[in-house]
Amino acid sequence: MAGDKPYQLAVLGAEPSGFAAAAVAALGGLRTVLIPAGWEHAAPAYAARPGAPADVWRRLALHRSGARETPVSACVSLRAEGRASFTYKSEAETRDALAERSEADAAALAEFEIVLERARAHAQSLAGALLKRNGAAHAADPYADEASARALRHLTQPYRAVLADYFADPEVRAHVASRSLNADAISPYAYGSFGAFADALDPEKWPVRDGSGANVAAALRECAVDAGVDIGEFAVTSIEEEKVGFAVSCGDGGTLRARKLLAASQRSARAAGVAAAGALRRGRAADATEVFVKLGLSQQLQPPSLEAENDTLFTIADSLGEIQRAFDQARDGAWPDKPPVVFELSDDRREIFARAPVAPGRFFVDGEARGWSEQDRQAFATRIVRRLSERLDGVDRTLRRTEVFVVEGPLDENGAPREALRSDNVMVAGGAGGDIGEAVRLVDVLLKEAGGR
Repeated sequence: MAGDKPYQLAVLGAEPSGFAAAAVAALGGLRTVLIPAGWEHAAPAYAARPGAPADVWRRLALHRSGARETPVSACVSLRAEGRASFTYKSEAETRDALAERSEADAAALAEFEIVLERARAHAQSLAGALLKRNGAAHAADPYADEASARALRHLTQPYRAVLADYFADPEVRAHVASRSLNADAISPYAYGSFGAFADALDPEKWPVRDGSGANVAAALRECAVDAGVDIGEFAVTSIEEEKVGFAVSCGDGGTLRARKLLAASQRSARAAGVAAAGALRRGRAADATEVFVKLGLSQQLQPPSLEAENDTLFTIADSLGEIQRAFDQARDGAWPDKPPVVFELSDDRREIFARAPVAPGRFFVDGEARGWSEQDRQAFATRIVRRLSERLDGVDRTLRRTEVFVVEGPLDENGAPREALRSDNVMVAGGAGGDIGEAVRLVDVLLKEAGGR
């Protein structure tokens, strides 16, 4: 891939949003390369993810590949003593499920949805203003004018206060809050904010898994290859900004140059060590990250609820206070006492894919910051297994293997996390597993800019 002629765009992240963005860019005439960010192998093929919008399916003719997406059947919070709370894509089904806990809270759901819609409108308005004024989303100071500042203040207020205004039952509040843990691990807004929460509860962003047809990521990769995208096989090792563009070093020892960078998700941005300029007050800070843990079992695990299917997303987070304490402890560089856990089962129910969305981004020894050691990884995985064993009978007895991966950015020569490279020429798509729609919209902005020159 390396050569004298620079690419016009380098997409960071070998994930569905990255392949989609790269394909659209190449079809639009941009010389494009896609490079893995380094975390992608940690999520198994069956893992839930954001879906592809209908317009992307049409633009890239994904239906011809036989690829299919199916919504996950439910998002379930597992409680002590076998209790559970359910959320569905259908508001009516969710209301019926909430009614089993509290009729008053079920009745409040419709009004609460209006508030969420208002927050989503704020988000769209703010994003549109930034795009119009600056030519690239997330590349400007969001406080530049009063209208944007007002919208951002609304979006970044803690959702805990909003939930308390609508829902009385503490288990209902904790369950509804857990949806943010399910769907928006690394938010484009402040983590734990109302903007992140509203984005997670957007019906259009209900998580999906691959259907019985072809794998969607594979279909998008094929689209990118057919469009002429160069696809790297080795992950990013370092990125340096130059007078014009960036020098990107990869794991094979090669270096390529690109005028602009697009991180396909917040995860890929973190792993590659980049951020959009003007994003200092948004997104996840360096003091918090997430951890993936895959557990292999010696025998099939029964679903933890008779009403739950294999494609259900489960959450273990007993209260808003527990979630908040986990945030606070992670920011202090300490392991959460009771880390919230999101998990799902493989189709054969012999593997658990668990994610701890709240974990320290760095630790401190004698006042000096350091990254994760192998001992840290294994010790944290032990905590996750302990939390799972509280809800799933037999996990600890049938556990055969444990794989741990921390979404960690580049480290310096002393093993401490480096500050992200921030630039006006870096764009970052939002969402936990990447937002295909936003990544494609960012490419459309680039194409418009290129066409106007």
